Amino acid sequence: MAVEDSDDEDTATILAELIEGMTGIEPLMEYTLGECGLASIGVPVLVNLLNKNFLTKERRFNITASDLVEAKTIGDMVEVVDAIKALAGDQGV
Repeated sequence: MAVEDSDDEDTATILAELIEGMTGIEPLMEYTLGECGLASIGVPVLVNLLNKNFLTKERRFNITASDLVEAKTIGDMVEVVDAIKALAGDQGV
């Protein structure tokens, strides 16, 4: 389900919930994807879920697996997602 009001969304919470739903592991922000049970094979699924969850009527959110390559931890992933959300909002896409 897409987030309707961007003011109410918390990237860290949503990302943690998505990872927990996929793996059954409640991640801490300092965990790596490997520590969460998500090796590179889980990244495309996570990307798809992120795109669905952060899409709004006012903002077209589009993250790719390559966007997450540099993220070492879940906290790093939150920063990447937030940056893409801000860019999408600034562009009015």
